[in-house]
Amino acid sequence: FEDEAKADVANPYALASKGSKAQFLSVFGGMKPAEIKRVLKDNNLATRVDMTGKSVSQLVEMLYDRASSKVRERTSSMF
Repeated sequence: FEDEAKADVANPYALASKGSKAQFLSVFGGMKPAEIKRVLKDNNLATRVDMTGKSVSQLVEMLYDRASSKVRERTSSMF
């Protein structure tokens, strides 16, 4: 997929819950900063202030950490 298509179809929650971190990074790591920011914003994982001044690798790490955290929250609240 092209970056824009990846941003539309890649679900950070599903990838964080079912895949490895390496797989997650392979999907999002090659994207442009604007696309990563859009994924973060569209999934309510970051604000514009959170993303300001961050490199691509920092944005991807933020995306992984926050998506993983949300998945853990939702999983633990089910029991």
